[in-house]
Amino acid sequence: MGFGRPAGAFRTLLGQLILLTQIVLIAQAHPYGNHPTFPVGVEENLHPVVARASEAQFTALPSSGRIRVHTSCLRHFDLNQWDSTINQLKGVANYGKVATQMTLDMINDNMKNDNPTLHPQQRRMIDLFMVLYGSFRWDDVAAKMRVRDRAVRVNRMAALFANGLIQNTANWNFFCDESEWVLDPNVPPEIPTKFWWIKDLPAGPRMPKLSDSLCTIPDDYKAGYGGVQAEAVTLTAEHIQGNPNWITFCDGVWEVFQFQTHIWHLPDKKAEALRNAYFLADMINNTPERLLAHEFTHGKGQFGEYLGRDEVYGWVEIVELAKKDNAQTDATQSKPVINADTFTYWINGVFLEMCNFRSGRCEDPDQAAQTPQNSDSS
Repeated sequence: MGFGRPAGAFRTLLGQLILLTQIVLIAQAHPYGNHPTFPVGVEENLHPVVARASEAQFTALPSSGRIRVHTSCLRHFDLNQWDSTINQLKGVANYGKVATQMTLDMINDNMKNDNPTLHPQQRRMIDLFMVLYGSFRWDDVAAKMRVRDRAVRVNRMAALFANGLIQNTANWNFFCDESEWVLDPNVPPEIPTKFWWIKDLPAGPRMPKLSDSLCTIPDDYKAGYGGVQAEAVTLTAEHIQGNPNWITFCDGVWEVFQFQTHIWHLPDKKAEALRNAYFLADMINNTPERLLAHEFTHGKGQFGEYLGRDEVYGWVEIVELAKKDNAQTDATQSKPVINADTFTYWINGVFLEMCNFRSGRCEDPDQAAQTPQNSDSS
């Protein structure tokens, strides 16, 4: 199971913690959806995700038929607005897929080059990747290979993310009324664990009761923020065709969805971001692309072995995580690679092509490219 970041947690610049999580309803569990995000371990699940739910209560999106919204979600956005949101996410995801492949190619193509010449767009991609996933000097082949192996896995994640949306294989149910989650009255008294379920949807998923409400982050959550309300909760299905993952959007999330990431491509917004050197965290904070990129990564039904987990949340924390983990030689054990929030910052950050985010702020890519790369990587 997974929790998203804590509601209202992003009110400062560097202090913003984009915490999105997932909840796995199998042998493992992960943090909740949209507000704070924390991985939660569950040793057993007596109520696995049910593949089907009442068809009458869900409507498939016109452009993404395997993503369905519950009637509770139509109180917040109409069907066309939900469809537009997912279409915008497709644009971010597809750009991220291409950019991740380009970043991997840059490393591979320059494995024997100690001082490659990169144009500003190439430079901003590799700069952001180094900050988020691990840095290297171009004259250090061993370090390049270490980061290259990470790029291989991130490239696969980016492809799964984009292809699932564009090819309409991402199978998700959206639910938008946390008050409908109540304790399952059918659990036998001899079973000590209690479970949440949707009271009017008996064919829906179950989740172990870990806190006072579905959207409350548990006190012992790995990422912290115990007792804080999450923005969303993700329930993860098995990696089997036909099994949907579920996102429940919690009450506090609706004040977050204020605009979409693509607005920064408008000429006046581009100029504003560069002029004010906006932080990446602030530029993507109030966007569904930020939340959904994190939550979708928690979907085992879509990502399988590349499932995103929650180690830390927020720019400062993920940058520090990359530094601490930089010497890790096994890409499958790399904490930045498996960290869902790192992927969120990468996909959304690289989409904002008017900025080089090597410092976390929006810098002009042309100016940033004038700094010798080996001087700011270690």
